Amino acid sequence: MQVEIQVYGELGGLEGRAMCKEVNPGTTLADIAQQLHIPLEEVGFIVVDGRVRSPDYQVMEGQRVCFFPPVMGG
Repeated sequence: MQVEIQVYGELGGLEGRAMCKEVNPGTTLADIAQQLHIPLEEVGFIVVDGRVRSPDYQVMEGQRVCFFPPVMGG
């Protein structure tokens, strides 16, 4: 099954990169992060189809996954 992935910030050296990725049923967000060489400790939050999800969330066909770095502001 395919999911769409967007990486924001400088996570995994993939900043601003969008891609489609083939994944197996039961694949979690943590699995995808590992495959993309994105350390989870560097991820601020992960959004799937507009909702914040935990790393153990299992993705489904056609979902859009966005990895964000920690948000800082002033």
